[in-house]
Amino acid sequence: MLKEIPKIYRNAFYSCFLSSFIFLLVIGVNFVYVPFNINRLDLNESDFAFGIFIFGIFNLITNQIVGRFFIPRIGTKSVMVMGYLLISFCPFLLFYVEQYVLFLLVWIPFGIAVAFMMGGSQTLISLIEHKTNQILTPLYQSAFNIGSIAGGALAGIFIWLKFKPEYIFFTLGILVTLNTVLIYKLGLSKENEFKYEKTPFKPPSYDHLKLGIMLMIYFGSLGIIIDWSALWITKDLLAPPFLGGLVIIFFNIGQLIAKLMAVQLIKLTSEKFIGGYLVFIGSTFYFFSILLSNLSTIVVISFVFGFSISNFVAILLRLGVKLSPNNIPVTISNINSIGFLGFAFGPLLVGYSAENIGLTFNMLALCIVWGINGLVLAYFIRNHQNKDLVI
Repeated sequence: MLKEIPKIYRNAFYSCFLSSFIFLLVIGVNFVYVPFNINRLDLNESDFAFGIFIFGIFNLITNQIVGRFFIPRIGTKSVMVMGYLLISFCPFLLFYVEQYVLFLLVWIPFGIAVAFMMGGSQTLISLIEHKTNQILTPLYQSAFNIGSIAGGALAGIFIWLKFKPEYIFFTLGILVTLNTVLIYKLGLSKENEFKYEKTPFKPPSYDHLKLGIMLMIYFGSLGIIIDWSALWITKDLLAPPFLGGLVIIFFNIGQLIAKLMAVQLIKLTSEKFIGGYLVFIGSTFYFFSILLSNLSTIVVISFVFGFSISNFVAILLRLGVKLSPNNIPVTISNINSIGFLGFAFGPLLVGYSAENIGLTFNMLALCIVWGINGLVLAYFIRNHQNKDLVI
C-alpha cells in the first residue's frame, strides 16, 4: 500500500508513524507506573483524575487554536515539532515533583503539547489519504498500539529490575526530544502541503456534532482501561506489580492486529460492521469475562476486546472528513475538540466512581458504554449509506 504513494507523502507518513510510536512507548511506560505515582504522592483516585481533567481542558482549548491558526500558517511539520519539544519531559516531571499542586500544573503543558502533536499528525494523515485515495488512518494508529505494547513490556522489566522512575522518564524524555529531528527531516514542508482557505469560526455541523459526541464518549471512558487497568488488576485481582501492564499489552496487541488488517476487514465486511457491530460484540465478551474475575481469562479476552474496538476512531474520523463541507484541518479540529471534552470530564467521573464504587464497576461500565456507542455508530453509518467510505 505505501509503495503506491509518492515518496514525499510516504516519508511524511513515516514521520507521523515513528513519532507516534516513540511517544506512545513513553506513555505506555507511564501508564503502568500509575499505581507507583499514586502511592508516592499519597493520592486517591479522584486526586489523580483531577490531573487528567486539567489535561483535557487545556487540550480542548488548544485543539481549536492548532486547527484554525497554527496549521494553516506554519504547516503540520512545525506544529508537530513544537508539540514533541513541549511534551518531552512532562512524563519525567510527573514522577519528579513532590507536591500535588506541581503535579497538577505539569498536566497543563501536557495537554497543550498533545493537541499540537495529534492535531498536526492526524491532519497530515487525513491530507495524505485525501490526496492518494488510500486508507492510512488505521495503519497510522497502529503505531499507538505498537508503542503501548513496547512501553507496557518495558515497564514490567523496569519494575522487575527496580529501576528508579525518574531516571527512566528522563532518559525517555531525551529520546522524545531527538525524535523532533526525524519529524524535521521526513515531514512535509509547508510548500508541499495542500493549500486551504482560512475558515472563520462557526459551530460544527449536526453530523459532526453527533460524531464528536460519540468520540467524546469513547475518549471519556478510554482511561478506564488505559490509565486504571494496571491499578485494577493489582488492587482488585491481586496481581503482582510487574504484571500490572498485562491488560494494556494484550489490549494493544489486539488493536494492533486489527489495525494492520483494517483495509482487508473493511473490504470483507463493511465499515458499519467493523466500526459498529464488532465493537458491540467485543464489549459483550469482555463484560462477561470481567464477571468471572479470573486474571487469565480477562487478559486473553482483553486481546479480543482490543481487536473489536480498534478501528472505531479511524472509521469515525474518515466518515467525518467525507461528510465535511470544511477543509480537513477544521474538520479534524471540530470533531477532536468535541471528542476531547471526554478527556476533560470523563476522568472526574471515572475517578469518583473508582473511589466510591470500585474499579471493577468502571470496567463493567466501560463495556456497556462502548457497546452502545458501537451500535450508535453503526446506525449513523446506515443512515449515510449513499456516502459509504468503503474503498
